[in-house]
Amino acid sequence: MADNLYTWEQVSKHNTEKDCWVVIEGIVYNVTKFLDEHPGGSEILMNVAGKDATTDFKNIGHSQDATRQLEDLKQGRIDPTSPKIVPPPPITVIESSKPSIPNPNTSWGPSVVIAGFIVAILAIVVYLT
Repeated sequence: MADNLYTWEQVSKHNTEKDCWVVIEGIVYNVTKFLDEHPGGSEILMNVAGKDATTDFKNIGHSQDATRQLEDLKQGRIDPTSPKIVPPPPITVIESSKPSIPNPNTSWGPSVVIAGFIVAILAIVVYLT
């Protein structure tokens, strides 16, 4: 393994498909060449590109073969004095295709009024007969 020490800031810059690093248990791995070979697809690795992938790697329950494959991808280690970068939580934007207040200019607006009027007239006729 290379004896190179990297900060979290340095690792975080390696987050593209052309330059993809991950950290597992403090070891930095350059997984760029492995993206197309990953059984779960490249998007799995891209989700943790430039970040600590320890929890994700362990939660999947990788085989011993998978762990051995990492040996060839070692780039170095995380500097233990480096402050870990915690990304902000993602912002969720909720868009609605329909307005929350009915628009009287829509084609169904007058139809609802007319239908209500007809129901009222029928109710009166039934009541009177």
